[in-house]
Amino acid sequence: MFRLTVGLLAFASLSVAAQNTYVIGGVGSGYWGAQPFTEAAFTLTFTADTSTFVHSTPCCEPVYSTPSGTQALVNVSGFPSATFAGDQAIFVNNATLTAGIWHYNDPEYLTITNTRFATNDLSIPGGGYITDGATYSYATPMLLSTGDSLYFTSVHDAYFYAQPGASNGQPSAVSVAPGSSTMSLNSTQTFSFIVSDTVGASDLGGLNILFQDSPGFPTACWLYYQVSTATMTAYHNGVWSAPAGTQTSATLTGDACTVDPSNAKVTLSGPNLTLTLPITLTSADNNTWPIYLNATNKTNTSSGYVQVGAVTAASSGASGFTLAVSPQDVRGVPLGQSLSYTVNVVPSAGFKQPVTFAATTTARHSGNGAQLAVTFNPSTVTGSGSTTMTVSTSAGNPADVYRVLVTGTSQSLSKFTSTGLIETSNVPPADSISPNTGAGSSQMFTIRMTDRIDIAGMNLLIAPSLSGQNACWIFFDGSAVYLAGDDGATWTRVGMPGSGSASNSQCGVDLTGASYDHGSSSKPDSKALQIPVAFKPSFAGTKSLFVRANNDAGFDTGYQALGGWTVQ
Repeated sequence: MFRLTVGLLAFASLSVAAQNTYVIGGVGSGYWGAQPFTEAAFTLTFTADTSTFVHSTPCCEPVYSTPSGTQALVNVSGFPSATFAGDQAIFVNNATLTAGIWHYNDPEYLTITNTRFATNDLSIPGGGYITDGATYSYATPMLLSTGDSLYFTSVHDAYFYAQPGASNGQPSAVSVAPGSSTMSLNSTQTFSFIVSDTVGASDLGGLNILFQDSPGFPTACWLYYQVSTATMTAYHNGVWSAPAGTQTSATLTGDACTVDPSNAKVTLSGPNLTLTLPITLTSADNNTWPIYLNATNKTNTSSGYVQVGAVTAASSGASGFTLAVSPQDVRGVPLGQSLSYTVNVVPSAGFKQPVTFAATTTARHSGNGAQLAVTFNPSTVTGSGSTTMTVSTSAGNPADVYRVLVTGTSQSLSKFTSTGLIETSNVPPADSISPNTGAGSSQMFTIRMTDRIDIAGMNLLIAPSLSGQNACWIFFDGSAVYLAGDDGATWTRVGMPGSGSASNSQCGVDLTGASYDHGSSSKPDSKALQIPVAFKPSFAGTKSLFVRANNDAGFDTGYQALGGWTVQ
């Protein structure tokens, strides 16, 4: 599944050129080359000059983008730093309230939704970290300078940050002391973290500290210190805490640690910033946890996550568990039917407590607070094992795209995981075509489908009868446009709206002028494919316009004669 932002068609010259930095980060799972990663912290840092921005309004939707091949630094915890080597770009779509990374003029890699994107044109900073929107990732590979490719299968706790300007300073993660140690459960150890900047410590803006243990605690102890405000935040159960000042005693809780920022000490000397901080372990599993640092300067240039040490978390009897749910793909279901998932309890360090399950669901469309019914069999698993989670829909549920958040609670711990998207509906899409009558040797047709969920396929068949042979038959599956051959059985992949062309003996399509509108804030249920068709002289005569669509829940309109066209 993916969602496509309409293609960019025109260039706009901004009055003042300026260098901007854009950062998208969060926690994700996916693949770096052939190597999978799970719940890894990542940052993707782009730089671009505002004078090179591209702007278009192809269908009432202002879209802004940096140019193809925008430079970007890639940092995924557990892998060496790299840069993108493809034609990726940062975009913002005012109408759909989305911003993110896309394959230039083609499908997206990662998007974040937020109402602040309604007026953003990329030349103006986002006004701080934007974290309160839904995040969508797509299994589209991004080429890396290492020769590998990167793609995400899921992302959560993502943020978008835009800041103007760029300093000449390059931040670096230097060291942690002690670099190797052993801590037992509930013990406290003071660490000294050192980062630097080539133009001086005063250029530094922030410091990420990440103790990572997989699979037990992929974000065991993830802390962030912001230099300008002298505050710290901690990551716990999928969210960041409110900032706490280093002058006020306030315990911050991470997934497997606690800290009191008032005990922190910060010193600046030449290029170096040293943060001395006592950290208490609240969970341990006898594993060696790598320690990563990530330094950023005031214009958000990042050092990337660099391993600087390790600590062995001696359990002293401590134990824990994680949850894993499968499958994780997007699944469609008619309203009134149900889907089954397997939720596994994965213990560590001899964990033997009972785990009780619960779940909540969230819908994509704003204003839909309806809950899907979720049951577990068995309702409790002791130690290790699995339960079957059944997600049931009813005729009373609104058609929508849902996600299920699963919670497992033991006597001492709560863990969370989520499913892939669930798309529900009870009716096929509503079809229309414009124009639905006329004459000529060429025409720009707009096929519009109205549906609360995603379209699985659109068909336009232009023929004297309902036959695909010797016809002009066009199909769009959301990822590419296809044109049927004269035999009605073989298909040519033309490409995405924006580029590519193909023809048969009846007609030709040139996607340079095509576009796909997957919905806007004012019309979120409307999806429209606009495609130019040029007819061959041998195809002259009166033809019918047959339109068909089906959605991800399996509902199909069948072929409907919605108009006619006289080919001249």
